Amino acid sequence: MTFRSLAFAVFVAASTLAHSAPTAVQKFESLEAFLARAGRFDLKAHVVSSGAVASDLTADVGVANSGIVAIRMHGTLEGKPDDIVLRTDGVVTMVTKNGQDTRLQPGHSMREAVQLGFLRVGLWHNLLLLSHGLQPEHHEGGIKLWADVGNLHYAPTSRAGLTGVAFDVLIEKKKVGTATLWIDDTTKLPVKREQTIVLDGEKVQTVEEYSNFIATS
Repeated sequence: MTFRSLAFAVFVAASTLAHSAPTAVQKFESLEAFLARAGRFDLKAHVVSSGAVASDLTADVGVANSGIVAIRMHGTLEGKPDDIVLRTDGVVTMVTKNGQDTRLQPGHSMREAVQLGFLRVGLWHNLLLLSHGLQPEHHEGGIKLWADVGNLHYAPTSRAGLTGVAFDVLIEKKKVGTATLWIDDTTKLPVKREQTIVLDGEKVQTVEEYSNFIATS
């Protein structure tokens, strides 16, 4: 093989690899689409925040077709214990806080709100709302317009078996922080989120670790 032929072969191989490898945008959008069409997904999360708001929370999240959503959260938020359960079947929504039940108006877009909010803004935001007796952000619709991501790129650092997708967190089209979502190369599902956002002019750093993540079609 001549030098010219070898150089051409290397170029073709490199071009093919570059063409087949997904971009960070494609990887994130693929994950969003996968969770959207999943018949059900469940996960456990350990969520820790520091800075303007300190918290140490554990949550079980379950999302299914027909608008079924369940979030069970316990831990501490700003030094105070929290124990909350949200349950909705798309018709009836109940919140149990410290053993007391409250029936709320059903959010007909609860599944989409939790699913998109999880990837775009992180789980901590909705846990914070639950601690104040509120339902997940935009549970009645509009989460796609309220929350978005921008400047998607692969994280500059690498971790064994993981791919990091970094991005700006956008609320109503304004950048409020940055996040890195770490995705398992084998399961293709998130295992960790590291994020810094500005809340009322003050920074909040959050680390969310996910386990027992199961998604079914």
